[in-house]
Amino acid sequence: MSDRHKNIAYPSQLIRLRNISLSGGPYVLLLYAVPAGIAGALTTMGFRAALDSLLIMILGHTGDMAMLAAQTAAITRLVVPTCGGLVAGLLLLFSQRYAQKVDHPEYMEAITIGNGRLPVRHTLIRSLASLSSIATGASIGREGPMVQLAATASSLIGRIAHISVERTRTLVASGAAAALSAAYGAPFASAFFVAEVVLGNTSAQRMGPIIVAAVVSNVTVRSLSDFEPLYALSALPSISATQFLFFPIIGLLLGILAPLFLASLRISKRTWAKFTIGHRWSLPLRLAMAGLMVGLISIWLPQVWGNGYGPVLELTKGDWATSMIAAILVFKILATVISSGAGAIGGVFTPTLFIGAALGALSAKLFALILPTLAPPPLIFIIVGMGLPRCHCASPIDRHSDSFRDDVKLSGHGPVDVVRNGFFLCQ
Repeated sequence: MSDRHKNIAYPSQLIRLRNISLSGGPYVLLLYAVPAGIAGALTTMGFRAALDSLLIMILGHTGDMAMLAAQTAAITRLVVPTCGGLVAGLLLLFSQRYAQKVDHPEYMEAITIGNGRLPVRHTLIRSLASLSSIATGASIGREGPMVQLAATASSLIGRIAHISVERTRTLVASGAAAALSAAYGAPFASAFFVAEVVLGNTSAQRMGPIIVAAVVSNVTVRSLSDFEPLYALSALPSISATQFLFFPIIGLLLGILAPLFLASLRISKRTWAKFTIGHRWSLPLRLAMAGLMVGLISIWLPQVWGNGYGPVLELTKGDWATSMIAAILVFKILATVISSGAGAIGGVFTPTLFIGAALGALSAKLFALILPTLAPPPLIFIIVGMGLPRCHCASPIDRHSDSFRDDVKLSGHGPVDVVRNGFFLCQ
């Protein structure tokens, strides 16, 4: 150490912090989880800002994709997803040259079987491809690229700090939880989800940094933006004990349909993988074709654009015709299967929220027809139907944590627990 550094008088707190960091003690990851949480919040906010800028460039406005599609001409709904898919495919093709330099370029692989190192350029290019797909109407969610960006930022922090491979994996998982927390406003649900589903480990040593990163991310987002719950609804109407008997039935229905939806996603991916026209250029061509197919559907039903956020809000506010709900449900599933199966970079979590909400709305109309005096209000069915992705994808702890109460601002969650129990019976 140089004389210049020896003469610096560090406060005792900084000396202690520095010694813990250099010694690699058990608490060092708690320190690194703080910048990981901040990075997760900033990358998520940056992705949203970039998406808004791209929407202004392409469509002239920002807002929910389904609402924007309804305001555009039919030819625009056809051309924009096609061109967006082509651009996304070209970007993904370009990103492959950087993926070959790393054994496990995806964050889940880097956490479970890799060394925690994620390629920066590969991630950035794939995020641009995701932006191209999302901003042009692909039926996918935004959470996928957000998580990948945050995980890559945490991987960089681990590399700069020269921490061990095992701790780098935990730090990458902390970044993933930070992105989910920033996206959905549910820090503890995000932490438990990543710990159980991705890491498969809820030990205190692993959970500590993940929870810290998720909470820091949530606080950062709330401090730097006008944070609101994703689905700010009024309190649920009161329901009787007898009406609770309807919810296990919905759980059984969701338990049957959720595996079918996942199976359709797998079939779609296998089908698109056989599309080899143009050989090297098959990826851009198939994403352009997927965009064209979604565009054709949107000429009749513009609600299939985007992640389904806007249509969910519309379902909770108005009484849609049964035929309209059924049509949008069927073609939203089709659009999601097409977009995701073709290789568009994004998630299916948020689109599945709409699928569950639509199933709940249809169930409400069916029960109101059969037992009009006993059926609960439709809003109750919509809310419990939105438990579909959490029932199928989330971990047992996450299913009973704060995700639903933070994403959907409600006064109670008893019906959600009942429908989940019905789902478990089916599984």
